[in-house]
Amino acid sequence: MSKVEKATKILEMEANDNRYGYLWGGWGPYDFDCGHAVIDAWEKAGVPVKSYGGAAWTGNMREAFLKCGFKDVTNTVNLSSGVGLKRGDVLINRDLHAAQFIGNNKLVHARSSEGNEISGDQNGREFLIQTYFNYPWNQVLRYPEEAKDDPDKDKDKDKDKEATVDEFELQKLNGICDPETWKELIERMPTVQNGDVGWAVTALQAMLNYLGNDLDVDGEFGPLTEGAVYMFQNHLIEKS
Repeated sequence: MSKVEKATKILEMEANDNRYGYLWGGWGPYDFDCGHAVIDAWEKAGVPVKSYGGAAWTGNMREAFLKCGFKDVTNTVNLSSGVGLKRGDVLINRDLHAAQFIGNNKLVHARSSEGNEISGDQNGREFLIQTYFNYPWNQVLRYPEEAKDDPDKDKDKDKDKEATVDEFELQKLNGICDPETWKELIERMPTVQNGDVGWAVTALQAMLNYLGNDLDVDGEFGPLTEGAVYMFQNHLIEKS
């Protein structure tokens, strides 16, 4: 599965799950604002727009995404009608809003809390999929997939294989989390650092404790967790 498809499916999943809602400044794990939702989805898909590009809010998304390989295709798109947009295109109004085009004349976005103060989408309109509209957008960014991500690239070589099926889906289904399954799961983990909170930090702390640390598994990435990561990275350097 391509990174474009992964990022888009993450946003579609979140929009269809009412545990995910809108929170201004929210970085998840369930509540996001518009720009953070798009940034987080691409980070989880393996494009480090936050951890490397430095994307922090709608206003600096363009520069951060371009740094990570995106192309500005604004001039190739009819913003009024949406003609020229491709699935996975990131839509930005630099001062106000961000969304992602998902094809079939639709977009997905975290749009507004509508005054709701409870976590999650309380009315189905906080984080949703809807018909494309021009916000107005003033920037459209597109991630250029590499040839290896093209589902048709080996059509002649792999006639017995569905080109659009992810390699992970071709593994033997046995319900056992073996080394190959662990590898695939880890590749889907987001980057976390000091100051982050959430389930990914909890998983990191649990793994570090398994390796001999004694951290509170509280989902809060603080100085102690950072120190344990430094120690593990140092171990990797010495080992190499």
